[in-house]
Amino acid sequence: MIDEKQIVDTFCRYVEIDSESRNERKFADFMIKEFESLGLSVSEDKAGDAIGGNAGNLFTVLQGNKEGARPIVLSAHLDTVVPGIGIKPVVKDGCVFSDGTTILGADNKATVANIFEAVKYVKESNIPHGRVEIVLSVGEEIGLLGAMEFDMSQLESKICYVFDSGEESGSIIGQAPSHWHLEIRVTGTPAHAGICPEEGINAINIASKAISQLEFGRLDKETTANIGMFHAGERLNIVCDEAVVRLEARSLSKKKLQDYVDHLIASFEKTAGEMGGKVEVSIEKLYETFHLTEESEVIKFAEKPLKDTGYGIVLNTTGGGSDANVFNANGIEAANISGGMKKVHTLEEYISIEDLVKTTELIVRLIENA
Repeated sequence: MIDEKQIVDTFCRYVEIDSESRNERKFADFMIKEFESLGLSVSEDKAGDAIGGNAGNLFTVLQGNKEGARPIVLSAHLDTVVPGIGIKPVVKDGCVFSDGTTILGADNKATVANIFEAVKYVKESNIPHGRVEIVLSVGEEIGLLGAMEFDMSQLESKICYVFDSGEESGSIIGQAPSHWHLEIRVTGTPAHAGICPEEGINAINIASKAISQLEFGRLDKETTANIGMFHAGERLNIVCDEAVVRLEARSLSKKKLQDYVDHLIASFEKTAGEMGGKVEVSIEKLYETFHLTEESEVIKFAEKPLKDTGYGIVLNTTGGGSDANVFNANGIEAANISGGMKKVHTLEEYISIEDLVKTTELIVRLIENA
């Protein structure tokens, strides 16, 4: 039902518009005009101001024309990772690649193209449908920042479809973790390293000893932790009086995550206390876990559209997050369905033309199923 050349042309046109995180302005303006060309009114919030970017989240509604139909939300994000400036799409061997000097931006512009072309097809074909609420977020790649600023109260629907996964095409992320960032600031006492080192308390020693007592990497099948940064010291002849450790922890279990973080903090505080130092800890809870099953409303609603498009119900678990985490945390069941993008966040990123077409068809079927 979807014109192959048209969806490829739309996608390629989109990825050629620069929109790295916090610099989505050009693409946001373009998409406003795109949806307005279909007769839809688009609003933009102040998320850009809140996250230090130059564009906000976009929200538009395809009003329903079928009595009793269930409203749904469709969501994608406007931003790309770096390097995403000057993307030149290359169509070959049934796929779309970049020219190898940048990422492609299928994450997530393939979905933006899918949604636009699906809505266009539904309108042009006069297909009866319910209310379709479309959210295009900013700052997703840097911590789901735009979605966190979006006013969910304006949504009538309680089910949402996010298409932002690199899993097998048509599969669904049914479970994703909670994700926390921690900054641990260890304070010691400075002293001259050659004249009176015994008067100093070395913050590096404290942090290192505490770290050596902890586990990192994959802790179990549900939980991971990683030290990403360690900053300390300015001069070799001074006993270091401050060390800053930055790390992350994720888990599908809120209890396991809290227990691990409590243990980590206790280890640093105990070690610092024994060695005469101090510890300050700050925690940023980026997003919370969710768990969908085949009995979840958002999955049951998608069963027929998935089947009609040639897919089954395949629920996967991921260690990463998406805007689906934010929707679920706000009481809107959100399923993250894969649109077939591959090797995302790399210079080898690509997407097949077949998946571009099939995902657009799936979205059409979701809309007409309402």
